[in-house]
Amino acid sequence: MSNNEPVVWSLADIVQSLDENNSSGRYFVQIPKFQRSIVWTDSQIKKLVDSIYKGYPIGSLLAYQTDKSREGKLVLQLVDGLQRVTAISRYLAAPLKYAPIDEIVGREFLESASQCVFGNSEEQNLVAVSQKVRNWFNELTETEYGPHFNFNKLASHMAGDDDHALSALQALNADTSAGDELLGRVLKDLSKAKEYKVPINIYSGPIENVPTIFERINSQGAQLSKFEILAASWSYTSVEVKNESVIKAIADKYRVMIANGYEIEGFDEDSAET
Repeated sequence: MSNNEPVVWSLADIVQSLDENNSSGRYFVQIPKFQRSIVWTDSQIKKLVDSIYKGYPIGSLLAYQTDKSREGKLVLQLVDGLQRVTAISRYLAAPLKYAPIDEIVGREFLESASQCVFGNSEEQNLVAVSQKVRNWFNELTETEYGPHFNFNKLASHMAGDDDHALSALQALNADTSAGDELLGRVLKDLSKAKEYKVPINIYSGPIENVPTIFERINSQGAQLSKFEILAASWSYTSVEVKNESVIKAIADKYRVMIANGYEIEGFDEDSAET
């Protein structure tokens, strides 16, 4: 009999599973103590998001099904995929910061906008307009049409204090709908990305096998340090740590994870460094 149940979750499903107060879904996902630190940079997150937008596979996640439940949900522990899940969570919290905006915008719009702002479409001005567009999207938190998400706001950001450039951009949109079409593409692609599916393997076999599974998976990808592999073998063994610097480092690592929306299995903030 198989101890492995493959399921498929959308990006939204993954993030919702981290919130025990969310009423949807069957599972609540915790982070086991042996997990490594969160190490991905914004650049790595953008690469993952770019893969999602292009429809590339980003690999499966692996979770261990515990015998516990929380608010009617089965408790899972994320064995493999912490960096990707963190990237997905950060992306959904600020999707326009990480989305491949440059590719969505396209050269045709940049050339037209550059003509409005600079009077030509020389390469250096295309770069300047592209950066203005990227900066505007980076600052946005709204992801639907409204007072802050509309072409007039984008045009104002591109034009700055130049009223002539602003008028030209507004005329461009009135004549061709180029700006409205751009924002429409951004929202359409964002909606599609949220429904991107990720395979999840849920392991329900003996718990003592989990560190071995973790080690074997990670020995085939990015190499973990000996400490991280050893930490996995300690995870279900009672170990007393007396070195204060080690205790603090471990507690700090867990606090970073908690700040990123995770619950750490068995971590007590009040007694973390006592």
